[in-house]
Amino acid sequence: MDSQRENYETIVSGISKISETAYLIRIQYPWAWQPGDVTGIKLLEHEPPRLYSIAGSDNKNEITLLFTEKPDGLLTPRLSEVKKGDTIFASKPFGKFRPGSLNSWWICNGTGIAPFRGVWMNEEVHNITLLHGVRNSDDKYFNEEINSQHEIKYTACLSRENSGKDFHGRITKYLAAKGHFPVDTNFYLCGSTEMIVEVRDLLISKGIPFTNIYTEIYF
Repeated sequence: MDSQRENYETIVSGISKISETAYLIRIQYPWAWQPGDVTGIKLLEHEPPRLYSIAGSDNKNEITLLFTEKPDGLLTPRLSEVKKGDTIFASKPFGKFRPGSLNSWWICNGTGIAPFRGVWMNEEVHNITLLHGVRNSDDKYFNEEINSQHEIKYTACLSRENSGKDFHGRITKYLAAKGHFPVDTNFYLCGSTEMIVEVRDLLISKGIPFTNIYTEIYF
């Protein structure tokens, strides 16, 4: 991110803990944004911001951000302790990742699901396949929301826990076992660098054109 991008004071509207380490924070946000946009967040005016994908909103004057608290993180241990009414700093929205809302595959791991929530909360979706790679069922963020979206075919890939209901294994294991992919479909990948590289290479090996694959590294 451009270190000179301007940040503005804004107010925390609320924060909730949704898993052992994950939080949803709502902040006042007066700027128009598109699904896939990110914003820079910081708590002190003179510290560098961290980037977060906008995870949708049901209020045009707010946005929601998803993050996991990392004990050695530069921001998240402090961000997890903010309260409603606190002041933080946010940048105007920006980004080039634009997940399709029609006839698309969304593939993500961890908090990489955030930009896709921005799509299903704010656009009409149709014929979406969503793969979400997580360690345990506790990390299936927005599970109830997704299940209420009848146009989203959802598969959670659990790398550690064998829940008996979800796919047991990493996203790449699930994809490797799949025989056929529609070559006229776009694939949108968001998550860790390792996942994106492995999934992109696997899709290409199965005949998906490189130009049909769009990626966003973890935000």
